[in-house]
Amino acid sequence: MPMTVLSSLQTLDTNALEFIRSTLVINAPWFHTFIELFSDSEPLAFALFLIWLWIWWVTEKHDGPKHVALDLFWHVFGAFIIYWIINQVLPVRPRPETVSSLPPLITHIPDNSFPSGHALFWGASWWSLHTLLRWKKVVWGFFALGLVTCLVRIIAGVHYPGDILVGFFLGWYIAHILMALPHGKKYQYYGHELPIRFLSFFKL
Repeated sequence: MPMTVLSSLQTLDTNALEFIRSTLVINAPWFHTFIELFSDSEPLAFALFLIWLWIWWVTEKHDGPKHVALDLFWHVFGAFIIYWIINQVLPVRPRPETVSSLPPLITHIPDNSFPSGHALFWGASWWSLHTLLRWKKVVWGFFALGLVTCLVRIIAGVHYPGDILVGFFLGWYIAHILMALPHGKKYQYYGHELPIRFLSFFKL
């Protein structure tokens, strides 16, 4: 019975992938450029945002937002470490290029497709921003960018829709759990004070 359910889910996922790709793939140079530009856009934008947040508040000589930047980093980093551990024990799901009638639009190593690491990063980073940041336009801007990034990766043929859905909710859930844990003196010292002291030597 479980194998029948898994087979049905695989068929549904494959059909959804084929529908999305056959409907949205455009055979034009600008479209391929768009896919390449946005396939990694949300993780890159998040990293640049943290750097900008840190440097901006260095110029303001105020450590408060540095703690926010560090909390964002540690919770998303922690979620990704847990994802890596989970990914080691999950059965390998081959990339969609093994079943799709269309070739992939971006190159990717032939590793485990399930769950999507980009989608997990999207879920974890968005929920961390939603919880820790007051700038709601920025929060929902990252949500939209993550959605575009993950849709692009389906269109590019490196993930199934199911990879994205499970990855996003897994990232959201892990980040939610990590932020609900007690953040005691050791976390404040090693996660906040030491990095701030270290970077202060470089005027950062």
